[in-house]
Amino acid sequence: SLLYAVDYLDSEIEVKQLLSGKKLNGLYLRTQSAYSLTFNKDGSLINQNGEQGRWWVSQQGQYCRKWETGRLKGHQTCLELAREKHKIAI
Repeated sequence: SLLYAVDYLDSEIEVKQLLSGKKLNGLYLRTQSAYSLTFNKDGSLINQNGEQGRWWVSQQGQYCRKWETGRLKGHQTCLELAREKHKIAI
């Protein structure tokens, strides 16, 4: 098995600073399809398909989102973020 340094982020302030006003370009590992998420400073979230939602960070430092439009409308989840060198894993 491969071992590499994974630094789980658990600071609410650190995660907010990391995401706020940023655009994350990612790859769904299961399907190998590209996606993007834009984390606006006002807490709004938009993906590559124009679907919109809200994002926030829990007191435990988890990134949370709830979709308001699109195929995942009403779906809410909170995820731990990990830093792997210069990349973020969700």
